[in-house]
Amino acid sequence: MNIMDALFIFFDFSGKFIYHLGQSYIVASLRDKGYRANCFIMDSYATMEEVADAITKLNPKVIGYSIYDYNFYLIKELARLLKERLGDDVVMVAGGPTATFSTQYVIDAIPEIDICSKFAGEEIWPNLLECILHKKDYSHLSSISYRNALGEMIDNPVGNLISDLDHYPSPYLEQVIDIKECQRVNQMVMLVTSRGCVFSCRYCNFAAIGQHSISFNSVDRVIEELRYITNTAKEQGFKPKIEFMDDIFTISRARTVELCQRIIKEQIHIEFGCQTRADLVDEELLELLNKAGCVRISYGLESGVPRILNAMGKVSPTINHTYEKEKVFISKVREAVRLSVALKIDTTVNMIFGWEGETEQEALESLEVLSQMNANHYAHNVLTYYAGTEAFMKVSTRYKKEVEALKLSSPLVLNYNYDNMPMLYNYNPQILPHLPNDLIKYAMSHRRSFIQTIMGIGLIKEQVPQVLLIDKDSINFSKLIKDFGTTIKVHIVEESQPGNITFYYPLRAYGGDCFDGEEFNKLNNAETVEYRKKIAGEAAYTKTFDDKLYVALKDDKDLQMYLFNLEAVDTTKILAQSSYDCSDYMLEDHCRWCDEKECPAIGLKRIIIKGEYIYTCMNGEPIMKWKDFDLVTAQKIVQERFDDACAIRGCNTCEVQEQCPKCMSVTQFGQEKYCEFQHNKYKYKNLKSLYKLKLREYFYTP
Repeated sequence: MNIMDALFIFFDFSGKFIYHLGQSYIVASLRDKGYRANCFIMDSYATMEEVADAITKLNPKVIGYSIYDYNFYLIKELARLLKERLGDDVVMVAGGPTATFSTQYVIDAIPEIDICSKFAGEEIWPNLLECILHKKDYSHLSSISYRNALGEMIDNPVGNLISDLDHYPSPYLEQVIDIKECQRVNQMVMLVTSRGCVFSCRYCNFAAIGQHSISFNSVDRVIEELRYITNTAKEQGFKPKIEFMDDIFTISRARTVELCQRIIKEQIHIEFGCQTRADLVDEELLELLNKAGCVRISYGLESGVPRILNAMGKVSPTINHTYEKEKVFISKVREAVRLSVALKIDTTVNMIFGWEGETEQEALESLEVLSQMNANHYAHNVLTYYAGTEAFMKVSTRYKKEVEALKLSSPLVLNYNYDNMPMLYNYNPQILPHLPNDLIKYAMSHRRSFIQTIMGIGLIKEQVPQVLLIDKDSINFSKLIKDFGTTIKVHIVEESQPGNITFYYPLRAYGGDCFDGEEFNKLNNAETVEYRKKIAGEAAYTKTFDDKLYVALKDDKDLQMYLFNLEAVDTTKILAQSSYDCSDYMLEDHCRWCDEKECPAIGLKRIIIKGEYIYTCMNGEPIMKWKDFDLVTAQKIVQERFDDACAIRGCNTCEVQEQCPKCMSVTQFGQEKYCEFQHNKYKYKNLKSLYKLKLREYFYTP
């Protein structure tokens, strides 16, 4: 069996294993020193068990993980599985923001992790790998934390960062990254020309991980990489989608001008995207960027209220009450957006809502300022307090008792957000209206893939049945595997027992069959109703179906306007009463496990464990107690119920049966109404693509 010195693993937000630029630089540095190193790439949807099997075949001596708060629980589970397969000889190293700023937490919560690598990995890994492979002492290495022989964590001093990025070998020029595969797997070809940020935004852990300093590649090095990427892409017959990943691409105006002029002069034909600050661009620079190939640009506004911008430290680290600099900054964002859009550069503005002390009215004012800018997109972010930031430290100190209580009740807490510490917010930012051009809603729709991967459910291949645990009581993971066997894929969605894998996501992200129950979506909240009224405009509100709130729309125009102004919380409860009634598409698409042609309850394609009982649908009756579960008997019960439902509706002789998913449990609104929806499908043909787009943007967002 081939043995690899070091293998690097990164979970993308989608649940896939993709190229991580930081890891790729480390691999290039290790190969330059003669080590056998690589990145683990796997873009097909697979279960944890399958992933662990694939990695085990590579037999790495050392495994490096990039850990972020969002993939922490995935790494925790994967590390456990790999340690079981590879044994105690494999050394596991964690890097990334969470390993850097929550080191003790990582060491305590993931016993398989031996070492945490902090800040710049290229400086650490060559010496670290030599010590690991030759069993040398770690005490002289900088920027690492590790377990000693007694299991205690030892913190070594932090080393210096190198300002000249040309010192590090290029992962492209060293062919660590396969360009065509990178674009296929990552949907882009990533490139950095600088690292770090010198600004002092109190919410940003990426600036903190760069120690608020900045390092540059030379323009010559960037041009060499661009030429290699474009030439290789041309030879292989595809056009690269290049994204510059610099925190602030135009932080040096002179350098940006030189780079763009070189791209133009040397006829390097590319299209690229970048992100920067609006106060670091002007009309002349934007025109030059556009001429060089810039087709996408992102600016950070964060708030349209000067007081909040000042509190964030976005413009100046100084707390003041005049806000003159903040007012100027907002005007510069407005002008940068206007200029960018005029140049037909796809323009995004980033926002953060829920800053400590921000009022609901101030949040709405920010949305109003943003709406007047007419950017192509904006990112509707709700503030999360990340370790390593000034905001996190302030909250940890100010709410010390609440933080300690939270960690005692739920030990796996990495950051503070509305779900676990709502007292940090003056209002509920989750129910703020979203403008029509909200990019986050679109991006977050891909969480469906991520969630399904967590649960061990592949999108491409069929895995039957799928087990969804929605009970909050502790159920042992190994017991589930033992009871259900290897013919199904089981991952626990939520557990309260420490030591077992835990995923904290709103249950409606999983449940949502048709119109799910009030325990998953509590919508009759007075504040929520008022927000709905603001958004829906002319829409009339009626209470029907067991006092649940639905929206009645007068005509087709109202429907189309409403679809472009939906809130995430609204969409699970829409009943559009118009001549183009689209409610049936909720039946097709709101059920997250449905392939639109067959109800997934049939054949036990999905099993839901809730308390003592097993269900096939959130709306259905239990089929049996879990302790009595037998697959053959359960399949027989489900088939009988399905046959009865089809007989009542006359499905076998129905003219639309081929287009109908034949929902087995339509108890929320009755068989007759269900059939009416299905028979009237032809009426909605013109709106189908629009409606489905909105469903994907909103329904699949936790």
